[in-house]
This record gives sequence, structure tokens and C-alpha cells, in this order.
Amino acid sequence: MPTSRSPVRVSVVIPSFNHGAFIGQAIESVLAQDVDLELLVVDDASTDHSRDVISSFSDPRLRFLPQAENRGPSAALNVGVAAARGQYVTALGSDDFYLPDTVRTQTSFLDGHPQYDAVFGLPRLISESGTPLNAGYQEFSHPFIGKNATRFEWLRHFFLNGNCLCHPTVMMRRRVHNAVGLYDLRLLNLQDLDLWVRMLVRGLMFFVLPVELTARRTFANNQSLSNRSLPTALRTQFELLQVLKAYRSLSVSDLGEIFAQELRQVRRPDMRSAGAILATIASHSRTAGMQYYALESLYESFAADRKADCRPLFALAARLDPFGLHMRRT
Repeated sequence: MPTSRSPVRVSVVIPSFNHGAFIGQAIESVLAQDVDLELLVVDDASTDHSRDVISSFSDPRLRFLPQAENRGPSAALNVGVAAARGQYVTALGSDDFYLPDTVRTQTSFLDGHPQYDAVFGLPRLISESGTPLNAGYQEFSHPFIGKNATRFEWLRHFFLNGNCLCHPTVMMRRRVHNAVGLYDLRLLNLQDLDLWVRMLVRGLMFFVLPVELTARRTFANNQSLSNRSLPTALRTQFELLQVLKAYRSLSVSDLGEIFAQELRQVRRPDMRSAGAILATIASHSRTAGMQYYALESLYESFAADRKADCRPLFALAARLDPFGLHMRRT
């Protein structure tokens, strides 16, 4: 968005909520980067001493944007992105921190690779106290680290395997948000995956550097949204179904290429519509959520055709059991 301030190279957005014990380290790690940048800290109505810590910094590069009410991380991110003036935009968790030369590594890559709209790296997993963990990258492991993966490879991977990219390691060109919009306020766990999918659907591309860029804190008591408590798992399954709706806007030919491997294993796959293809792929999943997604995708595919033969939908709805009715009868 337009602003009277002069532009800067990089805008770093930190959405902050009740991380008074960690926000100071996060801010210091940004201000220590040797790149022309601005830091926008959006405090989402913290009730601890976070605001005191943030206010203690007098660096002119820091812009403090305190919010009157708590609305969640997506809203806080959107406030920061909307106020950002940088050519590149990146987000950092208030309980995480940058490693040395993180921002320079990312800007150098994007400067030299104009075909990419965003660049990711790897997280360095640390404990709540900051001790390095040797548990690997867990959900951030994927086959495309340091590889020039295609847009279709990414779309296939996200659909079949879920998210594998660490949000606090991303740097995007400003034009990404101009093209696909801001973070979805309705999503709490998968607002980042939703953005990655929307980017790919619009034809934007990204790359994952095989280097650690951000220290990512892991809490033993499930304070982090990405930790798999039952409430988090339930919410994540619901949000995933919303994110995957974007695939319905892809063409039949694109989906045929994305899921070529899976479709070859299906006898006479229904290729009449995007919804039919997605239903074919999702119906082979064992998860109740994906089975429901299969039914909904096929149902929606018939919405505009008053003369449609809906018998495949009737048959699929009688075969899949996303509501667990079979288990209740046994």
C-alpha cells in the first residue's frame, strides 16, 4: 500500500502475542542483520510484558504497531504486511530468531533469480530454552530442498502430504501479496499453506535453500500452534479441507499432469471435470476428511450442469464413510 515513507530493501514483520520472554531476542536478531530493512512488530494485544520489551528498543528501523484487541496471527500479519514498504517481505515468529546473515542470504538469492517469487530455507529446531534439538526437521522434510521443483510437483506434494515449508524461513517479493492477497483471517494453523497453494495456483514459484536460516522454538507443553495437540489436529483437518478448495480452480489438463502417477493406477478415471479428478484422488485416502473432500468436490462439479448424470456421486456417497457410520454399527 502507498506510504509517504521512502521504500526500503526488506520489511520484516513480527506478529507478537504473549512472548515477552522471547520477543527481545527475535527483535535483536533482525536488527543485527546487515541489510537495509525495517522491522514492523505487531503486538496482538498481549497481556504479559511483551509491550514493555518492544518499547525498550529505540532503533529507528523498528516500527511498533500495537493492536487494541487480540484477533489472531493472520490479522496481525496482515497489519504488518499492509504497512510494509520493502521490496521484499518476510515474517518471523515472536518466539523465533534469525541466524546470522539470514536476510542477506535470501535477498542475494532473489536478486539473482528473478524467476522465483519467494525463497525458503530450513529451520534450526531449538528447545524452549534455546538448546539445539537433534530431532531432524520433522514436518519440514521434503524432496525438494535445493531442487528446482516444478509448480506441479509442489501442488502434488501439498495435496498428498500437506505442508512441508517453515513459514518463518520465507522471504517473498512484495508483488506476491499484491497478486494473491493477504493471509486468510479464518485460518489459524494453515494460513501459510493456504498462501503457498494460492501462489502456485496463480503461477508463482518458490525455491528452498538447503541452509538453516531461522531458529524455531519448540515447546514441550504444546504452546506452539504447530505442535500436535488434539484441538490443533482437529482444527488443522478442517482448515486443510478449506485450503484444498483452491485446487478446483485448476484446469482438467493441469490436474491430469499433477496427478498423472495416481491416475494411471485408476481404471477408467473420471476426467470430465476438476472436481471429478480431485474426487478420484481424494477418495483413495483413508482419512475421513479427505473422503469428505472427495464427496464435496464431486458434488460441486455437478452444480452448473442441470442435465448432469449424477449417478457417480450417488455411488461414491454410498461407498465412502467420512462420518464413521460403519464404526457406530459394529
